[in-house]
Amino acid sequence: MATVHTHNETSTVHGVDRREPSVTGLVSGIMDDAQRLAEQQFALLRQEIKQEISETLAAGQSFAAGGIVGFIAGIALMAAASLGLYAAVPSLPLWGAFAIVGLIFAVLSAALVFAGKKKISSIKAIPLTLQTSKENLQCLTPARK
Repeated sequence: MATVHTHNETSTVHGVDRREPSVTGLVSGIMDDAQRLAEQQFALLRQEIKQEISETLAAGQSFAAGGIVGFIAGIALMAAASLGLYAAVPSLPLWGAFAIVGLIFAVLSAALVFAGKKKISSIKAIPLTLQTSKENLQCLTPARK
């Protein structure tokens, strides 16, 4: 026979003793779950930050290599363009041809730098996990007046 005792929160069904969790046990379980969730989110945040740093370093290496090669190519192109302009316009002094080509490259360089600055400002510095962690922390802490 099944007996149920509701006043002491225990029940026996077919000879099996089943205890219902107490309020303290439920609150303790919720707190353990919240702590585990926070630990997992911080571990995920650390992993995302490590990944972002790795990707940023790889991008930085590519930028550096491209910058060095581009600098050398720019010098060669500048010299070739200046000598070509000097040959095309014999009345133009050699220094004038180099100055005109140098000015053109300076304007092109400024445009590229501003375009790069615009692109780099769109990089998200805070991963989504950090935002989620902040939201969870706000939910778990009581509101202060």
